[in-house]
Amino acid sequence: MQRYVGITIGPIFDTILDALSPATLWFASSLFSDVSRRICIQVRHEFSDAVIYSPYFGQEIETDDGIGKFHDRIIFSTGKYDRQVMQQLVLKVKQETAECFPEKLITSQAVVFLEQYLQIHYIILEEKELQNRNCILALSPYLDLLELMKSFPKDNKANVIRQLLCGEEESGNIYIKKSPLFQRIREDFNQLKKDKNGLWTVEDISCCHGTIKENRKRKNYYAVVQADGDNMGKFLERLYNHEVTEFSKACFDYNKEACEEIGKFGGMAIYAGGDDLLFLAPIINTKGESVFALCVKIGELFRKRIASVAFQQDKTCIPTISFGIAVQNKKYPLYEALANARKLLDLAKEGTLQKNNMAVEVLKHSGRSLRVLIPNQEHEVLQKVLELGAKEEKTVHSVIYTLQKFETLIFILNEKARKKEIDAAAFEHAFMNLFDNAQQEPAKEYLKVICNIYWRYFVAGNTKICVPHGAQEKEDPSLQTFLYLLKIKKFLLEKEDGEPCIS
Repeated sequence: MQRYVGITIGPIFDTILDALSPATLWFASSLFSDVSRRICIQVRHEFSDAVIYSPYFGQEIETDDGIGKFHDRIIFSTGKYDRQVMQQLVLKVKQETAECFPEKLITSQAVVFLEQYLQIHYIILEEKELQNRNCILALSPYLDLLELMKSFPKDNKANVIRQLLCGEEESGNIYIKKSPLFQRIREDFNQLKKDKNGLWTVEDISCCHGTIKENRKRKNYYAVVQADGDNMGKFLERLYNHEVTEFSKACFDYNKEACEEIGKFGGMAIYAGGDDLLFLAPIINTKGESVFALCVKIGELFRKRIASVAFQQDKTCIPTISFGIAVQNKKYPLYEALANARKLLDLAKEGTLQKNNMAVEVLKHSGRSLRVLIPNQEHEVLQKVLELGAKEEKTVHSVIYTLQKFETLIFILNEKARKKEIDAAAFEHAFMNLFDNAQQEPAKEYLKVICNIYWRYFVAGNTKICVPHGAQEKEDPSLQTFLYLLKIKKFLLEKEDGEPCIS
């Protein structure tokens, strides 16, 4: 009798929140990926006829690049299922997990702790119980419930995970470097290894590994990005079991390409499995490319790979991908950015039919935040604002101040324009009259570019970019949103030495 088995592995998110550095974050994520990988190996060994539908488990998968590729759910089928064998399989994987840690930390108590700490639960369905659904759709509701059944170790004294994640000695993550998971990474892989003895830190990532020398505050900030596929359930509804494997392979190819792009950009891929992605990156890299443009490129890779799957004929149902992008100062705890990126990802997926957004928040060192929701297909608006010339950097503050000062007048201009009472030329003339200060004369062409962007996308256009949870209460949300984009631009131009950005 053919049976379908779904396995869930945790607690991933609770664990990574204990990470204090990029290296410990990487270890926490890679640990669970390795657990998933070893379960797949054992499934193939114990059930000779097993078909693993998800994650993709091909011979060509590299395990020496340091990137976790195996997500927290495994789906397979077998006609030789044995309950006792399955129980022993899970126990063996739990016990062997101790071998991922440096020998110094492993004790008999630590092995027991890991057995109790790792949440590996599974559900079995017979083929008739699938009810004409593919195995992922049929098993997922049960796995959702199993993930709520958390148990806890009786004694936290032997918490070997926390010992490793918090163990920093000799100005580095000494336990991480001694772990077999780290030592498995090949020498030429540069997303994690700084050199033979060092690991990349948040400070290194913020300034693109020390290559950015310019006097900008932004080199003290970094981005944590969490990405996830949209409307995956609707897409999976169209697939048969044999097509699920092809889909898993498409996700694997996408993840490989996405991680390559992250590495070229100067970031660090933490996890890339299925439609999930987690990485750290500088805001602007050495080539002047933004992390927002990187996300757009990753989104295009995702759609391209999913669309290339041979069985997918309905091009209107191709999933998109959303991003939570948390930007914060390198001095702030990493776990705060991780939690914020997760919340932003939820924000990017809520309240819209299409999803396919990036939710961005810049948390400044002063405590002030800038939060904007940008549809991926409208990324060019943010890009045009970011491309505003840097030589006029002192003008940006003046522009923001003036637009805020004359907010009521701009609201009237917007209403007239939308009623077709004034055209683009008349709007520009009125807009430029707001900047009649003699000191602003040299920036005349710069101001016209700003006016053109505002007119094209926020007045004449129907942009969906918004400031979530707040801007709608203002009399003109479009202006408030545009001001937030300008404030992000101003933030990226601010001098590190505290030189005021005013005209």
